[in-house]
Amino acid sequence: MPIAACAALLAACGGGGGGGGTPAGGAFPPPVVSPGPVVATVDVAAAWRDYLTVAHSWKMTGKGSDGRAYELAVDMKPGPTSTFAMTGSSGQTIDQSIRFTIDGATNVNNGTLFFTNDTFIGVASTDGACAPARGAMAALPAAASGGQQGELFILEGYAGCRITGQKLGTTTFSWSVQEDAGVNLFCITSKQQNAEGANIGSEVDCIEATAGGTLGNRAKFTVSRADGQSITGRNY
Repeated sequence: MPIAACAALLAACGGGGGGGGTPAGGAFPPPVVSPGPVVATVDVAAAWRDYLTVAHSWKMTGKGSDGRAYELAVDMKPGPTSTFAMTGSSGQTIDQSIRFTIDGATNVNNGTLFFTNDTFIGVASTDGACAPARGAMAALPAAASGGQQGELFILEGYAGCRITGQKLGTTTFSWSVQEDAGVNLFCITSKQQNAEGANIGSEVDCIEATAGGTLGNRAKFTVSRADGQSITGRNY
């Protein structure tokens, strides 16, 4: 499931005396600048760990630029230590179920995420495809404020969970911290390319997060297609 939030600065100029004249010395007072909304820091490393190791369920609804109704439901259920068949690497697991509904018609995508305390190993989906991570995952900060972002990892998809299988495409993941409607959010952005390297779309999934990195129940998503169409939904 990852747009930086920008805080606007509002300036107000002070006035002169009752007669509207120029202040003493012929200079107007400097403008008073009020700060934008304060966005608390989020422990990104802890938020990522919470995402991978704690059972969660989020359901979001919204409408697309095509006017149709959409619903995205995500369920996370921690599993046992296991081996990622494509590379033979052993790690912790969490089962992820994604249900995407368009005007009542539902598409289900289930898979298992493999990871260690230090890095992400890959994803194995129930349709027989696998996506190993390319290289080691970047280190995550213990504190990041709104607007900050960074890299996570790159996944390369293959049919049949074999490196000799048909290449399905590449997805680049990154993290960011955002603020929306007073909610501090830990966000995961994924940018997809097909097997030929053409951009085919992106998705930003954001989850409520405390300063300590504990994830909450409020969440939102935005899906953008290469043709310019987009879908946005939330549960708050």
